[in-house]
Amino acid sequence: MTTHLEVEVLSTYLDRELSNREESRVKDHLERCADCRATLAGLRRVVGRLHTLERQEPPAHLGTQLHRLAALEE
Repeated sequence: MTTHLEVEVLSTYLDRELSNREESRVKDHLERCADCRATLAGLRRVVGRLHTLERQEPPAHLGTQLHRLAALEE
Protein backbone atom coordinates (compact mmCIF):
# COMPACT_ATOMS: atom_id res chain seq x y z
CA MET A 1 0.00 0.00 0.00
CA THR A 2 1.29 3.44 -0.94
CA THR A 3 1.24 6.20 1.62
CA HIS A 4 -0.23 9.24 -0.08
CA LEU A 5 1.17 12.75 0.12
CA GLU A 6 -0.75 15.19 2.28
CA VAL A 7 -2.71 17.90 0.50
CA GLU A 8 -0.61 20.52 2.30
CA VAL A 9 2.56 19.03 0.81
CA LEU A 10 1.03 18.99 -2.67
CA SER A 11 -0.12 22.58 -2.24
CA THR A 12 3.36 23.65 -1.17
CA TYR A 13 4.79 21.74 -4.15
CA LEU A 14 2.37 23.54 -6.45
CA ASP A 15 3.44 26.88 -4.97
CA ARG A 16 7.11 25.90 -5.55
CA GLU A 17 7.95 26.40 -1.90
CA LEU A 18 9.61 23.05 -1.17
CA SER A 19 13.33 22.51 -0.72
CA ASN A 20 15.08 20.84 -3.66
CA ARG A 21 15.30 17.59 -1.72
CA GLU A 22 11.61 17.59 -0.77
CA GLU A 23 10.56 18.58 -4.30
CA SER A 24 12.53 15.63 -5.67
CA ARG A 25 10.84 13.29 -3.19
CA VAL A 26 7.39 14.58 -4.22
CA LYS A 27 8.19 14.22 -7.94
CA ASP A 28 9.36 10.65 -7.40
CA HIS A 29 6.17 9.84 -5.52
CA LEU A 30 3.98 11.44 -8.17
CA GLU A 31 5.59 9.26 -10.84
CA ARG A 32 4.41 6.17 -8.97
CA CYS A 33 1.09 7.29 -7.48
CA ALA A 34 -1.92 7.96 -9.71
CA ASP A 35 -4.06 9.00 -6.72
CA CYS A 36 -1.66 11.77 -5.74
CA ARG A 37 -1.35 12.90 -9.37
CA ALA A 38 -5.15 13.17 -9.48
CA THR A 39 -5.19 15.15 -6.24
CA LEU A 40 -2.52 17.49 -7.60
CA ALA A 41 -4.51 17.94 -10.82
CA GLY A 42 -7.55 18.87 -8.72
CA LEU A 43 -5.52 21.42 -6.79
CA ARG A 44 -4.28 22.91 -10.05
CA ARG A 45 -7.89 23.27 -11.26
CA VAL A 46 -8.91 25.00 -8.03
CA VAL A 47 -5.95 27.41 -8.21
CA GLY A 48 -6.75 28.14 -11.84
CA ARG A 49 -10.35 28.95 -10.98
CA LEU A 50 -9.30 31.15 -8.08
CA HIS A 51 -7.20 33.23 -10.46
CA THR A 52 -10.31 33.95 -12.54
CA LEU A 53 -12.20 35.49 -9.62
CA GLU A 54 -12.56 39.23 -9.45
CA ARG A 55 -10.54 40.77 -6.62
CA GLN A 56 -12.68 42.38 -3.95
CA GLU A 57 -11.49 45.27 -1.83
CA PRO A 58 -12.39 45.07 1.86
CA PRO A 59 -14.68 47.81 3.20
CA ALA A 60 -12.78 50.95 4.21
CA HIS A 61 -13.99 50.69 7.83
CA LEU A 62 -12.79 47.10 8.30
CA GLY A 63 -9.39 48.13 9.70
CA THR A 64 -11.03 50.33 12.33
CA GLN A 65 -13.42 47.55 13.33
CA LEU A 66 -10.59 45.04 13.66
CA HIS A 67 -8.60 47.43 15.87
CA ARG A 68 -11.64 47.91 18.11
CA LEU A 69 -12.17 44.16 18.41
CA ALA A 70 -8.48 43.62 19.17
CA ALA A 71 -8.63 46.25 21.89
CA LEU A 72 -11.57 44.45 23.49
CA GLU A 73 -9.52 41.24 23.64
CA GLU A 74 -6.73 42.86 25.65
